[in-house]
Amino acid sequence: MSQIPAMKEFLPGMYMHHEMVNGMGYPQGLTGDQIPLMGLIVAVADTFDAMTTDRPYQKAMKFEDAVERIRSFVGTRYDASVVAAFTEACEDGQSRPGSVRLKKRASAEPRTLVVTSEQATQEPVPVG
Repeated sequence: MSQIPAMKEFLPGMYMHHEMVNGMGYPQGLTGDQIPLMGLIVAVADTFDAMTTDRPYQKAMKFEDAVERIRSFVGTRYDASVVAAFTEACEDGQSRPGSVRLKKRASAEPRTLVVTSEQATQEPVPVG
């Protein structure tokens, strides 16, 4: 992925999404604030996707069970503020297995655009 210029800013999240806030993760055994925010976010998103998608080795978990399981790892695997934002998005209906809906915000608030890997390979779309 490092050879694809458009992916450069996503590399920390991909590389460090197996780090755990208690330092028991890999590849570097980082703890808490040492882990880039993108790595903390990708860790929760990747886990949620793995739990809620049928795999050859396991059936998908129920949505509510997956969210609760992620909550149970706050402070060991996952960052509390990232999990709080994730669960809020789930409760608001913004995040479901296989989809994310962006919530409209007042124009004075900063905007965040979430792009899937499939969308990242398409032509840019103006946001404004």
